Amino acid sequence: MKKLIFSILFFVISFTFFGQTTFNRVEDYFGTNGRSSNFMTNILKIEQSYYCEIDAYDTLSIPRMIIVKIDDFGNELDKLIYKDPRGRLGTYPNQGMVETSDSNIVICTNILYDSSHTWSGYLIKIDTNLDTLWTKVYDLPANLAGCATGTNTISVFTAIKETPDKGFIIAGNYYMYCVNNQTNQRGFLLKVDSLGNVEWWKVYNDVLHLYDIELADDGGYVMLNGYIYNQFTKLDSVGNIQWQIISDTYAGGWAVAGDIAPCGNNEFIVAKTFENSLGENGIHTYKINITNHQIIWDTTYNLFYNVQSVSLHQVLGVEVNQIGDIVVWATAHVVESKGKRGAILKLNSQGDSLWAKYIVTDSITLLWDDLQLNDLIITDDGGFMGVGYQWFGNSGQVMAWLFKTDANGVIGWEKMVTELAEVKVYPNPAYDYINIEFKSPTKGALDLTIYNSVGKMAKSYQLSENREQNRINISDLESGIYFCEITQNGEILGVQKIVIIK
Repeated sequence: MKKLIFSILFFVISFTFFGQTTFNRVEDYFGTNGRSSNFMTNILKIEQSYYCEIDAYDTLSIPRMIIVKIDDFGNELDKLIYKDPRGRLGTYPNQGMVETSDSNIVICTNILYDSSHTWSGYLIKIDTNLDTLWTKVYDLPANLAGCATGTNTISVFTAIKETPDKGFIIAGNYYMYCVNNQTNQRGFLLKVDSLGNVEWWKVYNDVLHLYDIELADDGGYVMLNGYIYNQFTKLDSVGNIQWQIISDTYAGGWAVAGDIAPCGNNEFIVAKTFENSLGENGIHTYKINITNHQIIWDTTYNLFYNVQSVSLHQVLGVEVNQIGDIVVWATAHVVESKGKRGAILKLNSQGDSLWAKYIVTDSITLLWDDLQLNDLIITDDGGFMGVGYQWFGNSGQVMAWLFKTDANGVIGWEKMVTELAEVKVYPNPAYDYINIEFKSPTKGALDLTIYNSVGKMAKSYQLSENREQNRINISDLESGIYFCEITQNGEILGVQKIVIIK
């Protein structure tokens, strides 16, 4: 076991909300002097614990990798601080950690050699006690990259999945001919066995910006890349391209980040960010069936102002829950803020928007302080746990950010613009009506929206001004679990769960 190093809790909100734990916190995992940097990039759940990976710099600007084990409330249980003496480790967000079939963890990262200033792929395997089992470094062969013999190739891992033979398939990008510019960036796949030994490499001269790799039911793979256009590719079990589909809603658009999630029956959800030639930004999502090569539906969403990154790594992810609902998350530039915030968009299985929320911390003190969301998972209670980092514009400090929402993307009772007094929603369980009661008369117009258990709006009302109590007729709602959301001027003031019994 590694020694636990004291970490300062900069900011915490924690609620147990009708059986759903929520919190929102930023932390420095190196100490108390406020000069270290913590870029939290990946999260993974194994049994009852969560494992978070952080690319970090200590107070002397020496790079480290930190693996933190946390509980349901975000509290630190254990921590591994790891350094390779050859250089700096940096992990691409979102797809960098997998649970193995032997209940261990493999982290797909990259090493920047101090001596040659070139990147190579890097795997580290640890157990759930955070003990290191093995590490391996991978240099793309010079001849595959089209480089001179003995040349140091530049390659970066972006995603990893465990394969049925207990090995791993890894996606990444390299610079063709060893020319380091965006025009020469190309994708590759690497297949290794369960001990990390290389089985084969495959490079793709017509695949740019390769983000994600997923397993297909026939033993092959599907992958997503995007640069100028978005390209979905089906491959066989040894990485040979079988077919490709180019999908872009806007001609001339730029696909700058993307992710794939399986949803059963040989169907996959694809999500990516876009910026078209008119300067419009948003999220492009589609469902594709790989049996008949058909796109089932295809749509775009404008999420708040636009979707952007605050670092060199543009990040976007997509997850599918047990009933087929789709969750897309990204970093968004919010209209009323000069900074960027984490954003979550929930869709049904047909691609219809159910709701969109953005997440902000109380430690944001300046409008241009930035939050970047790097990974998000659906938790057992139907909520969402996300990780990323907060950049403080006045000091340049970077702290790890982690949060947990309920099933509707809400963190407890959120007080934003107005002062909201204590609220009671009763009776609960309810039959044909509910009362919304405030401790004191409300100021300004408030709106009540009732969502069902999967986040679809069931009813909406405008609450009377300057009244302590509003009686709401719910006789037309069926039995089930619902969420009452109170907003003012579009901002969430609070959410409470109710049960309706008929």
